[in-house]
Amino acid sequence: SVAGRVPVLFITGRDAEEDIVHALAAGADDYMVKPPRRLELLARIGALARRSQPQQETATLIHPPYEIDTRRRVVSVRGVEVALTQREYELTVFFFRNVGRLVSRGHIEEAVWGRTADVVSRSLDTHLSHLRRKLLLNPANGYRLVPVYNHGYRLESVAQSGSGDEGQVAAGT
Repeated sequence: SVAGRVPVLFITGRDAEEDIVHALAAGADDYMVKPPRRLELLARIGALARRSQPQQETATLIHPPYEIDTRRRVVSVRGVEVALTQREYELTVFFFRNVGRLVSRGHIEEAVWGRTADVVSRSLDTHLSHLRRKLLLNPANGYRLVPVYNHGYRLESVAQSGSGDEGQVAAGT
């Protein structure tokens, strides 16, 4: 869990993409190139502080058409319960508590698996692929899980579109 962990903000003169990617992969929560702009620095520190605070625990997370009952550990789409593995459930809760936030692969693995990612693994990508399919994370349902090259993922809220059957949950998935 992120609670109780000190956030890390790199401020350095190194601005090459590989330096930034290396710092984020090593566990940095954010990165700025010198000289930092005062208001941007304060805003980034504020954002890091908010993310490092324990989240208010709510019994039910509601993001229509998704509903997550954290007491029963059940995820429903349009009122239909979806069978998820433990990791898929934890990823679902993590992303719906962080809608719109870009989260690094390392942050996701630390929050959900409780470990830092020292090796390149496709396990996270595989879990997220299954999650997209099972939860029908697509624009028709108002959300999409977007990979951000060389950084991580973001669960985005998108405008509802379409009214076909692409938003239906298959029984038994």
